[in-house]
Amino acid sequence: MALPLTLTLLRDPDLLTTDRLELEIDGVLQPDRLRAQPTARTLQGFGLTPHQSAGFGFVPALPFGEGRFAAGYFGTGATTFTHTTLRSFDAGAYAVRVRAVDPLGNAGPWSDPVSIAHAAPPDPPHSLAVSPDGLRLTWVWP
Repeated sequence: MALPLTLTLLRDPDLLTTDRLELEIDGVLQPDRLRAQPTARTLQGFGLTPHQSAGFGFVPALPFGEGRFAAGYFGTGATTFTHTTLRSFDAGAYAVRVRAVDPLGNAGPWSDPVSIAHAAPPDPPHSLAVSPDGLRLTWVWP
């Protein structure tokens, strides 16, 4: 049974809202076109308030170590999102790569391939029954 792949991808905060992502699965470019960023970006940094007014002192802002100045990649605004492919794939292992493309068609480098194990979920059991003494459950897997 063929099902679409479900991929968890990282939104790179360095990409723009006009950039898109391309997927390659087992060497075949996919028709999926993903946005690199959502249309409304809400980046906050040190000294910026939720209302985007800069200042120090008594202006409410993110504490140092949060927002754009936090340690680590996720601390700089990177988030993950889930994408389900347009095409369906049989059960197996697939090599997946992704790259960014700007509005002019300039493509960035492909990411390192990641192996994704894809398997269809099993069918549910049937003929569920409780033993006469009420201590055992029995069922049949297809």
